[in-house]
Amino acid sequence: MKTICSKSPAQNWDQAFPVGNGRLGAMVWGNPAHEVIQLNEESVWSSPFIDRNNPSCRKSLSKINAFVKEGRNAEVQDLLHTCFNPVVKNHAMYQTAGEFHIDFFLAEGAVPYSECSGYKRSLDFETGVANTTFTSESPLPSTAIFSGGRRGSSIEYYRDVFVSQTQDVVIIHIGASTPKSIHLRARFDRGNFTTKALALADDTIALQDTHGIPFTLMATAVCSGGRVKTSGSSLIVDSADEVVIYIDVQSAWRKGSYNMKKGNVHSSQNSLATWSSDYALKKLCFASSCEYSDSYKEHVSEFSELYNQEKLELSPKNENDANPIFIEDILSKSMEKTPLANELYWNWCRYLYVSSLKKNEVPAAGYWGLWNNSFDSEQGRAGVSLDFLNFAMGQELPSALIKRIYKNGKKTARVMFGMEGFAAFDSTDLWGDSAPCSGFGKESIVPLGGIKIALFIKDCYERTMDSKFLRKNFYVIKSACDFFEDFLGREFVLSEEEKNLIAKLFDCAVTCAKYLKVNEKASELSKWKSEFERLSSSINEEKGASVKQKKSKDSVEIFADGFSPVFFAGKSLCEMNAGLVQSDFKDGTVRIELLPSLALPWKSGRLQGLRIKGNLVLNIEWKDGNLKAADLQAVPGSRHAESVCVTYKGKSYEAAFSENSLDILNVLPTTI
Repeated sequence: MKTICSKSPAQNWDQAFPVGNGRLGAMVWGNPAHEVIQLNEESVWSSPFIDRNNPSCRKSLSKINAFVKEGRNAEVQDLLHTCFNPVVKNHAMYQTAGEFHIDFFLAEGAVPYSECSGYKRSLDFETGVANTTFTSESPLPSTAIFSGGRRGSSIEYYRDVFVSQTQDVVIIHIGASTPKSIHLRARFDRGNFTTKALALADDTIALQDTHGIPFTLMATAVCSGGRVKTSGSSLIVDSADEVVIYIDVQSAWRKGSYNMKKGNVHSSQNSLATWSSDYALKKLCFASSCEYSDSYKEHVSEFSELYNQEKLELSPKNENDANPIFIEDILSKSMEKTPLANELYWNWCRYLYVSSLKKNEVPAAGYWGLWNNSFDSEQGRAGVSLDFLNFAMGQELPSALIKRIYKNGKKTARVMFGMEGFAAFDSTDLWGDSAPCSGFGKESIVPLGGIKIALFIKDCYERTMDSKFLRKNFYVIKSACDFFEDFLGREFVLSEEEKNLIAKLFDCAVTCAKYLKVNEKASELSKWKSEFERLSSSINEEKGASVKQKKSKDSVEIFADGFSPVFFAGKSLCEMNAGLVQSDFKDGTVRIELLPSLALPWKSGRLQGLRIKGNLVLNIEWKDGNLKAADLQAVPGSRHAESVCVTYKGKSYEAAFSENSLDILNVLPTTI
């Protein structure tokens, strides 16, 4: 099941349908009379870069550590609050770009229609298109050619909204069953965070804001059978047969000099907003010059190809072909434990994940993904999570962001800790901020973000086998080791979790040096190995263990947050897929465990196209908890692992590829 429907418009932002292409995102409410399209763009953040490193914390490190050893927790918290909080509370915050409001009318001068019949809104996961349909009864005369001047007519309206994968703009298509039936007024709204709202031409409006990174919202309308005009900062369409509205959001972040100087430039904010307007206008002119039908087909083709790289089937095909599933039925919990609902949830997470995939260098725009409806929300303040391991698979490798964090992290290590190397805390922003956020209330001073970046680099290599990427970013891993060698020499008190992560960092450095066959100094490798062994011996962890995925829960908790997109779906996908297959890469061999933990609704099914470690693709089918078919395919034209070790029902079997493929059932004993 790849479509979700609702019998009523969204009552709040959480119920709206999300669409996106990684850079641009929109939330579609589906109201018949007053439509709201809430907009996001990955580079709309609250401020230029601010150096938030607190130099006073360096002088307090030894005192904090002494108080921890003595159990003087009150003094520890006081010092952390006064010395370890940054000089500026938070890094830049990810913000909403604003809203696009469309008021629909029956005819010019008539009151808006508020009642309708046959209402349905839907979101097609496979195409990335949000659709709204309904029928309205008009009290006004219909066109003479259809009604002979009789009063009253039944008109079916339909709308499609998507963020084009090919043209990189939001496209809103509005149609009606009767000619000359579309009348609307549209405008942008960003509340008090608006510098200027204006009409650029008879068919184009814009809103500029300079409170944070200067940016522009812009919309242009193309209609057939009617007339487009502007009044003030509103778009007006009268008596149209069909309307297509194109929206773009562009910011000064994409201006080379602004980006290089992290927003701290001498140019006026207004001139930067004008630059972003020019950029947006070029994009809209190009998009609106194309036929809508062509734009739609190109988008659907590209989005569906991306979405269908992975496919899950848990329910019988006759169930998949049944009537559409409505949100109201899912949230009533009557379907929660059925295979159909679990399959739908997997597809929902897959859809959100694909819609958030990046083509640019700002991965996972907010802590929970692309969509955010606030100027100062929890997800906006959290910025970009550095817990990359949950969603590395399928994500483009953000070398530029890693480089920005590294440069800032060198300063954090020097200014806040008085140490060499590279250090970063758990979240960042599009500028690569490495300092801690306000409210740093843990009884810890350990900057773990740098370790997570190092592990992310290793994980990306093991998934893609891209040695060029690993070689390009190996300096980050080395520099993180330099910092923690110095850090460990100060004998700070560390928790078991912190020791575990630092041990993984040194193991990561040794492993990546082997992958690259780097001629590191023997003393360097020896030092990393000894640090790993020393830390490992003090914690309950098998020596040399690598990062492993958690096994799935006995039951999958689906739609715990309703249908809200405020979570990063890549994490949920990893957790669900972990019940079907877990993969690791070690000593040149991909180690795969099949069906390690199946929840009850997942006892039978099929998963195709799953990317695993070693740059391999797995197809698997199972029934009543038992493996029925499984094969591995190498990604054509790319480097991949050659040897495989398959674990099934507690026993392991080794095999090698032949002609870039492997039938796993041929590896397992016939008794299984």
